[in-house]
Amino acid sequence: MVNWIKWCKKITAIVGIFFIFTANSFCREYVFDNAGLLSTDTKIKLSAKLEKISEKTGSYSVIYTVNATNKTAKDAADDYLDELLNYKQGQNVEGSLILIALADMTGERKVHTSTSGTNTIATLTDIKISDLLDKFVEEYRKNASYDDALNAYVKKLEFYISGNSISPEDAAGGGLAGLIAMILAYFRNKKSYKLKQRNIPPIWKNTANHNFMPFDDEVIDRKVFYRELPSSSSGGGSGGSSTHSSSSGNTHGGGGRSF
Repeated sequence: MVNWIKWCKKITAIVGIFFIFTANSFCREYVFDNAGLLSTDTKIKLSAKLEKISEKTGSYSVIYTVNATNKTAKDAADDYLDELLNYKQGQNVEGSLILIALADMTGERKVHTSTSGTNTIATLTDIKISDLLDKFVEEYRKNASYDDALNAYVKKLEFYISGNSISPEDAAGGGLAGLIAMILAYFRNKKSYKLKQRNIPPIWKNTANHNFMPFDDEVIDRKVFYRELPSSSSGGGSGGSSTHSSSSGNTHGGGGRSF
């Protein structure tokens, strides 16, 4: 006889787990515009993009704005991200957050990116984060639009966090410049190698009348000198991610600046 009670408990447990994960996915927010810097349309579009990035990479990507914070932008960004990731001591939780603070504890307007998790920190290196922030500031300075600045940031974030190192516009520009340089080099080298024909007699005609006397060399002594060559050091920050610990004890990468 089938134990219906036992089966009902199993089904209830499975359905419960399903709804927990589904609710967690649907309830997640991606744009926390506490400072009211973004238009409604931009918030909707950025939320959709960040949700797509988060689901594709497994790294929870967030925008967070505040009018003011009594912390440095760095500490605030780390703490907001830890809170959103529900970080517990010793966990490896993947995520990234861009914080726009109209005034941090120094009174300056700051933008700061914080990263968490082994994969996210390794992917968003110091150089890439600097490039992301450059893009944000560059777009903002054009017409003081946070909508444009964050759209540009998220576009580049999507490209970088998907495992790429050169953006499409950079690749196109670099490819065109390389092609032009290659064409110019070809014609320059072709011109330089056009040598005038010269009537140079063969070498054997110049040496045919010379008499070469046989000779013997005697080895008197032999000395060998050895010198140790220093090995070159590898690594060292050019393509890596610098890290630090937040107040929760989580390891973070990131970077920021005033704008």
